[in-house]
Amino acid sequence: MKRFGIKMVDCEKTAILACRTIKDELEFAQKQENKEHDIYWVESNLHNWPDKLRDNIQQELDKLDSYERILLGFCVCGNSVLGIQTRNFELIMPKTDDCISLMLGSMKRKMELTSGHHSLFLTKGWMKHEANIWGEYEHTLKKYGAEITADIMNTIYGKYDWLSIIDTGAYVLDDILPETQKIADAFDFEHIILEGSTSYIEQLLTGPWDSERFIRVPPRSIITDSMLIIKK
Repeated sequence: MKRFGIKMVDCEKTAILACRTIKDELEFAQKQENKEHDIYWVESNLHNWPDKLRDNIQQELDKLDSYERILLGFCVCGNSVLGIQTRNFELIMPKTDDCISLMLGSMKRKMELTSGHHSLFLTKGWMKHEANIWGEYEHTLKKYGAEITADIMNTIYGKYDWLSIIDTGAYVLDDILPETQKIADAFDFEHIILEGSTSYIEQLLTGPWDSERFIRVPPRSIITDSMLIIKK
C-alpha cells in the first residue's frame, strides 16, 4: 500500500474467499488497488451458527487447493475460524474481532467511536444479505402482532441506543439512509453515521501483513487459539 511506501509481490496464484456481506467493500478495494484476484463467496447468513460457518469455510477452502495463497475475507467472528485447516496454500486473514472493526479500521477505533453507547451497526451489505433487524421485526410483527412484537424487540434490543451506519465509501450512502432512518425511528435509536474505510481490506490485498493486524497460516497448518488473540 502507498502509505507504507512499498508494494508486496503477489503470489503467482492468489484467490480470495470472503463473506458476501463485504462484497461492496472488497470489490471497491480491488479497483482501488488494481487487483484482479479470483473471489469466491460464502453466504452471510451463517454467523449465528459458528460451527456451520466454520464447516462452510473449510469446504470452500478445500476447493481452492490449486492456489498458493488465500486471502480470507473473514475476521475472528466468534471463533468461527478456529480449527480451520490450510491445504497447499498459505492463508492470510485480518486479525480483528468482526467486520465492524474491519470497516472502521480496528477494534480499538470501534470502541473509541461508540464509547458509552450500545450500538447496532449497518452497511449496505448487511442490509442486503443479512437477516437484518428490520426483516426480523417485520417477520415477528406478522407472526405475533404489535404488542407481543414490541415486548420481543425490547427484550432483544432494549439495551441499544444507537443505530450506527458505517459509510465505507464503497457505495452511495444516500441509497440506504431512508430505510435505516425508518429502522432507527421504529426502535427509538439515535441514527448515527460513522466514517468507515476500505483501507484494512486494501492492506489485506497488498500487504504488508504484520502480525499486529493479520494472521498468517502456513500451508498444511491449522488455526489455533493462540493465533486468534487480539490486542485491544
